[in-house]
Amino acid sequence: MNTENEKILSVKEAYKSMFFFLRGYYHQTSGNAILSDVMGDIQFWSGEPADPAMWGDWLCAVDHALAAPDSELEMKLTRPPSSAGSGGGEVK
Repeated sequence: MNTENEKILSVKEAYKSMFFFLRGYYHQTSGNAILSDVMGDIQFWSGEPADPAMWGDWLCAVDHALAAPDSELEMKLTRPPSSAGSGGGEVK
């Protein structure tokens, strides 16, 4: 990790960055992301990101958050309908 990637973000910009990062992760996993998988993929080892690809995804999310209007913070997620009829379908 080098200092040229360092930026100071407001709390809102950091939140938007997290949103865009998790939205990208959600789409990369076809909606099958599990929080423990995300946490494993983004952990640091010896002060460095364990997965350089995830670090790159994070940097892209930060850049996107800094440029994107707040209206991009809306997302519709869909889940396959459950066979038991309990809670499948659209998630906003």
